[in-house]
Amino acid sequence: MAKPGPAAGFQHISHPHKRAVLLAYSESMQLKPSCLTAGITPRMHFYWLNDDPLYHAAFAEARTMAAEVLEAEAVRRAMGTTEGASDTLLIFLLKGAKPDIYKERFEHTGRDGGPLRDLADLALVV
Repeated sequence: MAKPGPAAGFQHISHPHKRAVLLAYSESMQLKPSCLTAGITPRMHFYWLNDDPLYHAAFAEARTMAAEVLEAEAVRRAMGTTEGASDTLLIFLLKGAKPDIYKERFEHTGRDGGPLRDLADLALVV
């Protein structure tokens, strides 16, 4: 069964400019170009975010959809070759878009793997 496109996710947004921003952003994850495409200023977008809870929730959905586009690109690059692409930039975009999955994780422990107890334990970290 085919996955519904971005437009299916924003049927509940009736304002045409709001919907245009959401659709453009869900495909690009770029706010300024998305606002230009919709014929509004980024300032209007931020006004809507603060003033319209429905738009705020839809924009969160658009951000998730855009992150999935980035993730699909990462998988495509991992499976093949792409000339002229920046894998490092893609890594940073994924870390920002999906930090729960791609952020770096550090765990600090004290002596013998126990909890940090005092300044002497912190000296071991450095």
